[in-house]
Amino acid sequence: MKSITKIIIIIFMSLSLGASATLQEVVSPKMAKDLLNMEIPKQCFKRKNIWTDTQCFWRAQVWSYAMEQNYNVKAEKAFMFYSKKYRNKEHCGGGSKFHVTPVVKVMGDNGVVDYRTLDGITHSVLNLHTWSRIWIKDRNDCHIPGSYQCPIIKWEDYKGYQDTEIQNSEWCYIVVVPRYMYYERDLETKRGQAGWEVSNLKQAFGKIKSKCLKKGSYAQYKELKDLVNGL
Repeated sequence: MKSITKIIIIIFMSLSLGASATLQEVVSPKMAKDLLNMEIPKQCFKRKNIWTDTQCFWRAQVWSYAMEQNYNVKAEKAFMFYSKKYRNKEHCGGGSKFHVTPVVKVMGDNGVVDYRTLDGITHSVLNLHTWSRIWIKDRNDCHIPGSYQCPIIKWEDYKGYQDTEIQNSEWCYIVVVPRYMYYERDLETKRGQAGWEVSNLKQAFGKIKSKCLKKGSYAQYKELKDLVNGL
C-alpha cells in the first residue's frame, strides 16, 4: 500500500508542476529587487567555498521554481556559454562551459520590457550584457574589447555547443530558455518539455538544502522540502 501511495504522489506531482496560466510575466524594477532579496541562494554566498559547495544550475532551478510557487512570477533562465575560443589555451584559457541564472522580464520607466538577472553571486539586478561581462574577463592577453557583448541567441535557433561557427567567432553567447530547463544539454535534447520535472527539482533542492541550509532555514520552500523528503 505504501508503494502504491508513493506512485500516486509522484504522478500527482508530475501533473501539477506544469505552467500556470495566471503567472505574472512582467514585473516592476522594485519587485525584481525584492525577489532578489528574498532568494534562497544568498544563504550560500556567506560561505567562502561557494564555488565547490553548490552548482549554478541547482540554485537556478530552486529559485525559478520558488518564484513560481511562492510569488506567482514566471521566471526564465539565461545560460551564458563560454565559447571554445574563450576557453582555448591559445586565447583566454579560462572559464567553465557555462553559467546560468534566473531572469525576469522587467518593465522599465521608459515602458520598455527587458530581461534582468537575479544572480546571487553578483547580488544585483542586471541586464544580460552587464551580467555576462562579469564572467567574461580580458585575461591572458586575449584582448576582449570593453564594448564587447555576448550575442543573444533565440532558443529555437540554438544549434548546441558543437556549433563551430559561433564557437570560433565569439567569446561567449547567451541563450534565454524556459524556467524548467535544468542543465545545458537540456537546451538541445528537451525541446518538447513543457513543465517541471520532479527528478530535477528533487535533486536541485536536495543539493541546496544539504550544502547551504543545514539549519533548516527554508520555510518558504515547504513544497520543495516535502518533495525531497517525501519521495
